[in-house]
Amino acid sequence: MKHRILVARDAFIMFVCVQILIGVFGTLAGFMDRNGSFRDAFNDSRKQIFSRHPVCFYYSTGAIAVFLLVGIIGFAYHLWAIDTENREEFRNACLGWIILECFLASSETFIPLALALISAFTIFGVAYGYFLGTLAYHKSWQKHRDVLSKRSLTEEYIVEDLHGYYFAPPKLDPEHEERLRALKLM
Repeated sequence: MKHRILVARDAFIMFVCVQILIGVFGTLAGFMDRNGSFRDAFNDSRKQIFSRHPVCFYYSTGAIAVFLLVGIIGFAYHLWAIDTENREEFRNACLGWIILECFLASSETFIPLALALISAFTIFGVAYGYFLGTLAYHKSWQKHRDVLSKRSLTEEYIVEDLHGYYFAPPKLDPEHEERLRALKLM
């Protein structure tokens, strides 16, 4: 039971860290949009929740930015961690700002392309964030379970001063003796 509380504490700390990161990105978006023109661009007669409540809008913007960042970092990490002998096939790939030179089109096609890339990286970021969260939870669970199982195997011993006398140690219970032999400690 105790290790479940420790794992819940670790999960709560991870949740708070992600919320702080989302808040930082949302605050940054709020400072960049001081006059509210970006927020007003989403003003629709049907759904005005984002235009009326700036906290909700900028929090959502921060969450999308975090997922986008996780997606880009995860994609870049796995792209450059490819273990192949022939890396020449990636040499001519359209990466970074060179992507504009890959397509023979006007700059008007850049906006849908950018939106598609942002959407793809955001979806990848959500999936990769879920994967990383699952790994972190599992690692925390294992760590606390191993520490607490090692603590339960050790017992508290009281050392008493015998003032020069020697007494034979008491006999162990057969169960304990068998367990110590199984662990190769005796």
